[in-house]
Amino acid sequence: MPVSVLVVNASPLILLSKIDALSLLKAVGSRWCVPEAVVREIEVKGQRDPVATTMTAATWLERVSVAAIPPEVSAWNLDDGEASVVAFALSLPAAITLLDDRAGRNCARAMKLQVMGTAGLLLAARSKGLIPAVEPILRKLVAAGMYLSPQAATEILKRAGEER
Repeated sequence: MPVSVLVVNASPLILLSKIDALSLLKAVGSRWCVPEAVVREIEVKGQRDPVATTMTAATWLERVSVAAIPPEVSAWNLDDGEASVVAFALSLPAAITLLDDRAGRNCARAMKLQVMGTAGLLLAARSKGLIPAVEPILRKLVAAGMYLSPQAATEILKRAGEER
């Protein structure tokens, strides 16, 4: 069975760091890769930024370089981080992209990659017994700046078996 690799974009890292839940990434995969372009996006505020500090302390996150962005990915006009996530995932069998941005997710799907968002990560963590419930963490993520439509929130809670 191939090792599944989670290739992570900035928004999930930022949001999970803000609520002190970065370790939830371990719910999926056995290797966690962050392209250098994503690291640069996060560190733009400086090394003393709490999110950058949290990410640096997570030594299990592997910083990876992307040699080049394939033209078929560049055509999507994604930001550097998203393009690097998709490009790196293309080079690996069984890679899962962790992207919240719609354009990045659409590009990854068009490239036939597995796609997961931060909310999907919560569902995986719940199914593995790493968290007792999705709703409290989802609320924290929204309070930390995650955009989630009411319809999407309802669907996620339904999939978690927590519908009201």
